[in-house]
Amino acid sequence: MLEHFHLLFGAGYDAWAWSYEEASSPKRRERMHDYLQEAAERIAAGGAAPVTPRLRTALLSADALAELAHDRNLVVMARRPLRLADPLALGSPFERLLKFGSSPLIAVRGYRWLYSRRRMPAPKHILVVLDGTADAECSLPAATAIAEATGATISLFRTVAAMPYYGIPCLEKEGEAQDYLDGVAASLRERRVPVESVVWTSDEAMGEVILSSAQRLNADLIAMTASLRRTLAGRMRRKPVQYLVRRSATPVLIVNGDRARS
Repeated sequence: MLEHFHLLFGAGYDAWAWSYEEASSPKRRERMHDYLQEAAERIAAGGAAPVTPRLRTALLSADALAELAHDRNLVVMARRPLRLADPLALGSPFERLLKFGSSPLIAVRGYRWLYSRRRMPAPKHILVVLDGTADAECSLPAATAIAEATGATISLFRTVAAMPYYGIPCLEKEGEAQDYLDGVAASLRERRVPVESVVWTSDEAMGEVILSSAQRLNADLIAMTASLRRTLAGRMRRKPVQYLVRRSATPVLIVNGDRARS
């Protein structure tokens, strides 16, 4: 179970720079320090765990960031909204953290004036995306731990293509998907986690289906498994995650399935 008292937050002071960025002037360093102090106080107000602000004074590479995060239970990082670059590109901070870190990663949409926002509430409705494979289920332990810590409800989500394929009628595929989700839900109910299962029929791209479903269900956290393998199967599993990290206003919990299985 995750211990939600040892987190690493990456917070950007403005829309075009990393948090813990190099402060080029004493005045800017002072403003950044005040911002981190205020953010730490705001985060700490939600629980008993201490929060330590730390202002870095030199450029921090993606590999160094992964090393810094290795002993955390959960990493939270802001990203630029609608950024065109691939957030999971080789060498990017997201890719380094997922590949070399052992912690689940929550990607949240960044805001220019984050310090003026109120404290982000704890998640109350978590959408867990599954596809019937063991790879996709790698996100379940982290999502379940957060649900147990916050009292959130979990919605197990699986999508089925609207058009029949391989000669199998759509209704039959829906039934198989529902049976699979019901089996997963039963194991969560044994841990007294509120859970429901949702089967969605659509021919839209997976990322679009997940995002629209999260909005309709009022989910405030989306949990998914990503693969960093540079294979066709790995790229297919990464594609919805890439879409959500770019487009979703809802935070996205990402677990590296390759590392979770090892």
